[in-house]
Amino acid sequence: MPPRLKIVAEEILMCGLKSIPVAGKAFEVIDAVLSRHAMLAQGERLEEIELRMSRMDRRLRDLVEEEIRMTLQRLGEPALDGPTLTAEIRNLRSIQQQGWEPTLFEGLLQNSSHWNELKSRPQHYGRVLDAQAMIDPDAIHVLIDAAPLRVLELTPFAFAALLANQSQGVPGAEIQATADIWAFPTSKALISSIGLKLVRIEPGSFQMGTTKEQIDQLLQPFPDSKRERFDDEQPQHRVKITRPFFLGTHPVTQGQFEAIMGSNPSHFKGSDDLPVENVSWLDAVSFCNKMSEKDKRTPFYRINGTDVADVGGNGYRLPTEAEWEYACRAGMAGLFPWGDDIGKQGEHAWFSDNSDGETHPVGQKRPNAWGLYDMLGNVWEWCADWYDEKYFASSPSVAVDPLGPPKASYRVIRGGSWYDARGCRPACRDRNTPENRDYDLGFRVAAVQG
Repeated sequence: MPPRLKIVAEEILMCGLKSIPVAGKAFEVIDAVLSRHAMLAQGERLEEIELRMSRMDRRLRDLVEEEIRMTLQRLGEPALDGPTLTAEIRNLRSIQQQGWEPTLFEGLLQNSSHWNELKSRPQHYGRVLDAQAMIDPDAIHVLIDAAPLRVLELTPFAFAALLANQSQGVPGAEIQATADIWAFPTSKALISSIGLKLVRIEPGSFQMGTTKEQIDQLLQPFPDSKRERFDDEQPQHRVKITRPFFLGTHPVTQGQFEAIMGSNPSHFKGSDDLPVENVSWLDAVSFCNKMSEKDKRTPFYRINGTDVADVGGNGYRLPTEAEWEYACRAGMAGLFPWGDDIGKQGEHAWFSDNSDGETHPVGQKRPNAWGLYDMLGNVWEWCADWYDEKYFASSPSVAVDPLGPPKASYRVIRGGSWYDARGCRPACRDRNTPENRDYDLGFRVAAVQG
């Protein structure tokens, strides 16, 4: 075992058994992280902590120490394969849940050749938490800096990929899409080479569109809306999604777009974590193909100027309109992913009442039940489908994996934006020409399973 890792394992034992929250807001994690590091900085030794430990605490401490040492030794073995690494990360996650985070995880990453890159561009690997951000209870939290304070939230998958790259000596500082990493059988997420996270969406069925009763409800908070404005959302009909797919946890950010395309066309700037906007549908599919090539995936689109055809590769793509609404609803049948209470809109979306007329960094509002952020508000999102206002009226009573009409003049956009409130609903449909760009128009990436 490398000497530094051995030291880290011993330092962990000085942290006592104080648990760090694995649910709640980021400041709870941050407070616990600071107290843990303050304990170490003040030189509080294991013997002093032991005086306050019960006999059961000491036994538990000894068991955790043994498991940590064994895990570190296994992680140091050459040619570690994907399934073995998965098992070790699962072990680390279990240790984390017992209150031994984050010194263990920070120490492991400090030994990684990726550490300097991780500190300089943490948003490319995970989510940098501010005090009010909602945390992912299944994530691993790493203290990047104490002053100013920065805590990075990593998925276990991304953390495993970083460690795998370290053990395999991968040059550079990016998560690489090598076969043994992507083959993790237990992973529910996919991480692109630029740190873009997509979660697996399981197959299922849902009611797509809006009922007449729901329109009656909507006309109360939006009395200036005309009833016919909702015609393209009717009739509500059943849709089956028969295949799993991956969907980005948030809209593509400006940092991610620039990493692939080499430029940032956005109107609102100031942070790499702002959603990219001012992008056309053609820009979005071009991004998908270029990121597919970077990750050694088969591009999903064949692009010839403004002529775009699906070729069905395993590369990144835009979600279909049905996939988008299915993922946005996350099992809910009401007006919103949280029910029918429009008063909670501000907890989940940036819209006209709270946006101050601009976009905001992704991931600051509450996610839906499937861990997807900013599905509503912030920026409208391009979908793959052509738009037809009468498409729902001609849909079968049960539509199976619908792809939209074969041809039209407009492409579908979904989700609403910082500019309005009425559009921030799962069922709201709108449109734009494929060449058009706007300050409130971005996109989210999907991918096929496999």
